[in-house]
Amino acid sequence: PQVWRMLGRARLASDEVFPAIQALERAARLTNAADDWAALGEVLVLQAEGEPDAAAAEAFAEALRRDPANV
Repeated sequence: PQVWRMLGRARLASDEVFPAIQALERAARLTNAADDWAALGEVLVLQAEGEPDAAAAEAFAEALRRDPANV
């Protein structure tokens, strides 16, 4: 999972948003960690040009289910 997380961050740093989303989603599904779900939500908001869409809301909701203190 750590490799997927790192790949997602590297892709995002290279302005490759869609590949970043794919990698971060893989990391989140493998770990089910709140931080990974929150990171995915943030990138999905970035992809939607700052407007949270249903996919971002779902990722943030999953992060909160995993860790209600993760705000």
